[in-house]
Amino acid sequence: MAITTSLTWTAFNLTRESSDDFIIKSSWYLTGKTFNGSVGIATFRMEGDVSFNTSRTGSETSYESVTEENVVTWIKTAIGADGVADFERLMHENLIYIHKNAVAITSTGVPSGWAELEEYLPSGSAPLGITT
Repeated sequence: MAITTSLTWTAFNLTRESSDDFIIKSSWYLTGKTFNGSVGIATFRMEGDVSFNTSRTGSETSYESVTEENVVTWIKTAIGADGVADFERLMHENLIYIHKNAVAITSTGVPSGWAELEEYLPSGSAPLGITT
């Protein structure tokens, strides 16, 4: 079954100037998920803060009309195309690592025909009065 991934940019915790509700900063996170068919296997998240250009142009979107999509676009612009590509590459690398090491993807042990290991107590954990 094919392994697929999804990346989602999210904006939250906007900082705005009280005088005119001009947004000057946003927190963000990038969430990545891997799927094996429809089953989610691994999730990883990166986050940060970014400040925006505070120059007014006169054509700003009002605070109440700003969408998360608007802010995510501003975040990506502030980070820059190379920065966005780096975050998404790192996300992909981390997802591969997590996916390869997720429970049910890998396991440890020996084949069933091998001898079972004997259980023992290390000498420091022996019951009182018994020495090894």
